[in-house]
Amino acid sequence: MKKPHGFTLIEMMVVICITGILLSISIDGLRYLQEQMRATATINQLLGAVHLARHSALSRHQLVTLCPTADQKTCSNNWATGMLIISGKGTTADAGTRITAFPPLSHGRIEWRAFGGGKKLQFAATGLTFSQNGTFTYCPDDKDLRMAKALIINKAGRARMAVDLNKDGIVDLRAGEPVQCT
Repeated sequence: MKKPHGFTLIEMMVVICITGILLSISIDGLRYLQEQMRATATINQLLGAVHLARHSALSRHQLVTLCPTADQKTCSNNWATGMLIISGKGTTADAGTRITAFPPLSHGRIEWRAFGGGKKLQFAATGLTFSQNGTFTYCPDDKDLRMAKALIINKAGRARMAVDLNKDGIVDLRAGEPVQCT
């Protein structure tokens, strides 16, 4: 008797079902990884902007402002529409020297909360802020706190990333206080 070479219909259906289950599990993991990478890239870009602004203030020996912008020329109120770094006393690229501008976010949003309020971050010629210790918070569109990131700026103008201190999967601003997305 001759042995059959191939698969039966039932064997093929079982393989297709198992493949479908494995694919659905892996797609969720890939989506989570993609969102995590997107959040990390956004907060790293923000960290680079803060470092550039502080370095520019130190090297130019003058006031440098990091602010949100909608038109890449003037400061506005929405950090998701882009960022602008200018030197000099004004808050427009015409009043000061435009150092660089960053494009709008394609996802999520950034919030700046600082001591004493204010919608912008300014560095003096010494590299210090004007008593503007505060926090930049990145929140994804779906407000999933596991994807939220925070960048903490002290009065000396130094930035540090918030970390998950209590290991619950959400970064903490201070000991035990998780980041919030409103």
